[in-house]
Amino acid sequence: MTPLPQAIDTTTAEFRSAAATAVANWAEESNGRSEAGSFELAAPVEAAFLPGLLASLGLECLKSVGSDKDFALSACRPENVWRMLFAAASTGGAYNDGVYGAYGRLAAWRSLAALSGTSTAAPFGEVEQNTQECDWYSFGAATEWFESVAWDIGLVSVAPGARRIAVLAATDTD
Repeated sequence: MTPLPQAIDTTTAEFRSAAATAVANWAEESNGRSEAGSFELAAPVEAAFLPGLLASLGLECLKSVGSDKDFALSACRPENVWRMLFAAASTGGAYNDGVYGAYGRLAAWRSLAALSGTSTAAPFGEVEQNTQECDWYSFGAATEWFESVAWDIGLVSVAPGARRIAVLAATDTD
């Protein structure tokens, strides 16, 4: 078995806030919570080893993951990531109405920029290019952190070269 690459937590308060912008209303106006992190890897990670790597990062949302049955990871397209983030921001969580169309797009855009490794102040073309160049995954986990009602998000971006990953997890409940 290939050993997992060493991961260095590079999460900043600015990254955490930007990555979670799309789900901020879940925590501010409902019963939700989110977790975001960015990590530099000592060596590239292959997709087959992402579940083990994610479980080893010390993320609260994956704290009690123990078996393959507890964790599911699947590749997804950038358009699907956009839709998840936009839906989360524009329609809200369990007990709020979200921020609707224009502000929902802005919130989703900020989250997408951060997760793709781009500044939220970068021009549209740069964010779009970085987003398209990343590999994207959605995940779910049977842990106590996730409410498993209707409002759960787990996203991972792997930057080109597979030496930087970013994670956003969010959950809300009624």
